[in-house]
Amino acid sequence: MTRRRLTPPGLALSLLALAGCSDPASDPPVADDVVAVDVAAENVLDDAGNDVDAALDASVDRAPVDGPAPDVVAQDQSAPDGTVVLDAPDAPVVMDAPDETVAPDGPVVVVDVPDVPDVIDAALDVAPDRPDVVDAALDRPDVVDASVDAALDRPDVIDAAPDVAPDVLADVPVDVACLATETRCGSPSRCVDTRTSGEHCGGCGRACAGACSGGVCVRVAELVAGDEHVCARVADGTVRCWGNDSDGQIGDGRSGMLTYAPRPTAVPGLAGVAQVAAGGYHTCARLTDGTLRCWGRNASGQLGLGVYDAMRTTPVAVPGITAVADVAAGGNTTCAVTTEGALWCWGNNVSGQQGWGTAGGVHNAPMRVPGLPPARSVELSTNHICVLLVDGTARCAGSNPFGQLGIGTTGGSIATLTPVVGLTGAVELRAGTSHTCARLTDGRVRCWGDNGVSELGDAVPGAARPMPGADAMVPPSASLAAGGFFSCAAATGDGAVRCWGQNTSGQLGDDTVTGSRAPTLVAGVTGATQVVTGASFACALRGDGTVRCWGSDGAGALGDDAAAGGRRVPEAVPGLTGVAQVVAADVHTCVRLDDGTARCFGSNTSYVLGDGSTEQWRFRPVAVAGLAGAIDLAAGAFSTCARLADGTARCWGYNDRGQLGDGTLVTRSTPVTVRGPAGAATLMGATALALAQTTTCGLLADRTVRCWGSNAGGTLGLGYTDMSSHEFIGSAARNLTAPTVLGRGLFHLCAGQSDGAVRCWGNNTQGQLGDGTTTGRYDAVVVTGVRSATQLSGGYQHTCALLADRTVKCWGDNTQGQCGLAPSTAPVTTAVTVAGLADVVEIAAGDFFNCARLGDSTVRCWGNNYYGQLGDDSQFVPRGTPVVAYGLRDVTNIAAGSGHVCARVSDGTLRCWGALTAAGVGIVRAPRW
Repeated sequence: MTRRRLTPPGLALSLLALAGCSDPASDPPVADDVVAVDVAAENVLDDAGNDVDAALDASVDRAPVDGPAPDVVAQDQSAPDGTVVLDAPDAPVVMDAPDETVAPDGPVVVVDVPDVPDVIDAALDVAPDRPDVVDAALDRPDVVDASVDAALDRPDVIDAAPDVAPDVLADVPVDVACLATETRCGSPSRCVDTRTSGEHCGGCGRACAGACSGGVCVRVAELVAGDEHVCARVADGTVRCWGNDSDGQIGDGRSGMLTYAPRPTAVPGLAGVAQVAAGGYHTCARLTDGTLRCWGRNASGQLGLGVYDAMRTTPVAVPGITAVADVAAGGNTTCAVTTEGALWCWGNNVSGQQGWGTAGGVHNAPMRVPGLPPARSVELSTNHICVLLVDGTARCAGSNPFGQLGIGTTGGSIATLTPVVGLTGAVELRAGTSHTCARLTDGRVRCWGDNGVSELGDAVPGAARPMPGADAMVPPSASLAAGGFFSCAAATGDGAVRCWGQNTSGQLGDDTVTGSRAPTLVAGVTGATQVVTGASFACALRGDGTVRCWGSDGAGALGDDAAAGGRRVPEAVPGLTGVAQVVAADVHTCVRLDDGTARCFGSNTSYVLGDGSTEQWRFRPVAVAGLAGAIDLAAGAFSTCARLADGTARCWGYNDRGQLGDGTLVTRSTPVTVRGPAGAATLMGATALALAQTTTCGLLADRTVRCWGSNAGGTLGLGYTDMSSHEFIGSAARNLTAPTVLGRGLFHLCAGQSDGAVRCWGNNTQGQLGDGTTTGRYDAVVVTGVRSATQLSGGYQHTCALLADRTVKCWGDNTQGQCGLAPSTAPVTTAVTVAGLADVVEIAAGDFFNCARLGDSTVRCWGNNYYGQLGDDSQFVPRGTPVVAYGLRDVTNIAAGSGHVCARVSDGTLRCWGALTAAGVGIVRAPRW
């Protein structure tokens, strides 16, 4: 997993930047062809949002301000007074630099750093083919690489360079704010460890088909999956893990710092690994010498250490057992088979899943299970165990409500290992939550246990089966896996993968997320040699050493850096062009296209996508049915609306409070026409629409604001509150004078007036009305300290205003820093200016965060960052000051939902980041990676 190290403010100011204006009185004497620059610390990065002032104000060809000169190629000089000398290409040889530095062979740049007199080395120390990187070492043992890419694009990175045109070297790797072992690679760049990164193995851009070990590409030899994490054994005997790390099951020692590992992460201290086993929250490795190492949760003694404790975040040796030939990890139980065929178990035994003959209790050290014929391998689920014997038969014990033990009965639990009825010739066993499958010597697959969602693979859903029945409908298989309520098998020959059972998270890999089914072909996967399954995801290891994963990615189990269901940097939404506008709310997004039609994607539980379907999710944009001539869209938590070119409005979604304005309380999955005041046939002349949770408001041509739907909390602005529905447009909201701009929060609304005042009404528990109180208002009240707003946007319990001077003020809830201050539980009841923002042209508020589009067409965000919705390649840590969304240029429109953001780019495409389920790429229905 790549992690970023935050640079303390003091250190940021001490890092070298070629910035500021020189003071002739303080400059040392220089030759005519020398450029002298004063970079006193107070002149460095005066404004993180602005570009560095150009000491070498280079254009694309990087010509210095004092006249043309060749690009600087090498130097290694430092004068005693702190002056740093940059040697030009005509004098590439390193030379001692006296105070009166001159250029014997060519132009020299003298940089005076009086506030950092202990500068060791600061130089443009680059090869002729890389004139884009500045190496700066300021009283540090390591050299910090800083890109010439402008501060405009990366204000969180120290920009130490000429002011380069924004289209030049936009994705140059930068080594700022990375760990000492990491380098910035990729586009957009990220901190990566080139010793272990499969995309940048041994250097940026050197991708591996398999895994990276010590900067060298190696093949993946084995995959295993726990409930929400995956581990890969690679050919050199080391292990990489990714996914949920809540209990240290990734094994990299960093559990508690982050709760997931979104990319394969090396498990330290492991070598000579012959096998890996992944349980619910722990992992074990069998070494070539027959010993075991385990890590992760240990509350039930499942690590076998002789103690019960919370967790171990790195591998520890399991004492008391040697000559291990096979190991399995279950929910909170571990078992091993030795070379002599003996079975040993430890951990939880609440359902008798260790096969002792008695249920209950836990064992914190390995103990031999008596009375079992020689075993070949062992398989564990959450609450049951199955052992494959040398003779090809199997015995199972533990929980048996659905007949998953295969012993011919259902119900209760069996604590003694009992033969599976009628099973012979088995070579592989796999146990799901409540079903079990076996692969036979001829490749046939047979399953038993629960069949409520077709997890047995031989027919449609049906009753549980307490013993093996008909073969699963798959070709002869080379690998078998059983997940939470589904199974998968990789076929011999072509290596195609088929999955069957539950599909609510796309775990069947056929590009759907609906229903359950008999075996279905996983899209685009062939050549698989092994398949593994977690609770609701699957991965396949292919013959070329690559790995493909699909299904739920809630804890980063798919290993593609989309941790915890979020995208930390913007990603293009496929299949969308000609986008004219984007809007978002809660967990859905809609776009208006150039032709006046609309497309929506995300959650459809409230029918907000408008395509006429009742499908719960749409992971690709779908057309809003029957909508044409749209000139504007507006989105709310439970409904969506469009203004049309003919002056009418149409809405769709939930209508339980009459928020669609069609005179009924009937929910609509396709657009219906909004009726006008007093039930008029249509609402004509609306210039803006704003949708709160169950209230809709329109700014009409007569300069009034009129609302319909729920009046809970006084959101209709009529001077009172009630719980009844108002399905017709009623009277104008009170206390408003010639409103010109309209905005909404989840339970409150705001309007800017022609006289410059801003007024809000509705819920005020966190001061989101901005009147200095936390008292709800049924009439519009004046927001203190805010005038001349050109846009208003509110989140769950906060509000922001874009002012005419292009600054932003926010007020209300600030628990995540969404008001532009350090996160605090104290409400911000009057407006405060968001620092570090200037030239803002558009704002968008999510539930607990905000984003702003600037005049330079870039985006900055602040507040909650649990889903990576700030777009700066970080996650979880909230920000009280705006940060740049990486890799975005030429943005013309932004929209924010509950935990995601989408941006329209000038070429008519869309890029989204944050909560994946809202960004259209959430649950992965077909393999990727």
